Amino acid sequence: MAQDKKEYARRYREKNREKIKKAKAEWRLKNAEAVKKQHHDYYVANKEKCNEKRKKHYEAYKEEYKAKEKQRYLKKREEKIEATRQYKIKNREYYLKKAKEYNARPEVKAAKLERQREDRKRFPQKHKARMEARRAVKSGKLTKQPCEVCGSEYVEMHHDSYRPGDELKVRWFCNYHHRELEGRVLT
Repeated sequence: MAQDKKEYARRYREKNREKIKKAKAEWRLKNAEAVKKQHHDYYVANKEKCNEKRKKHYEAYKEEYKAKEKQRYLKKREEKIEATRQYKIKNREYYLKKAKEYNARPEVKAAKLERQREDRKRFPQKHKARMEARRAVKSGKLTKQPCEVCGSEYVEMHHDSYRPGDELKVRWFCNYHHRELEGRVLT
């Protein structure tokens, strides 16, 4: 008789698996606090066993966990970078003021001038191309265009080539996309 009851119960569970699953989920939602307490009590009573099981599970699925964590990190990082970028665009005047104050300090001015002198000596063709492009903008031969990527009006010139004759072949990018193009944005 007991055997028949077990067999009946097994067949019922197989036949109504989804129904039972749904009923259990609903019960858990209704009794969330009781379930939470039950889990906590079990963990406290069987701490060693639970920790051992958790470690084994982690070791078995270590690569998947690491991949998910990396994805989550990269997504959050991209969101933070974009949020920071938008904040700086919104508060552009404040950041310009801060940069002006910083660059006005004598030690910063001296270091910047020294760096510029060294760059002019090391890359004379770059310097020549940049100066010609600046003069062309001032004289009106070149006109500033919006950023090629986002359309921002705060733009910088970008030379794809510094060869003689290419001095006025420039592209226009905002600071962020210019750094991104040159690989100076952390990704």
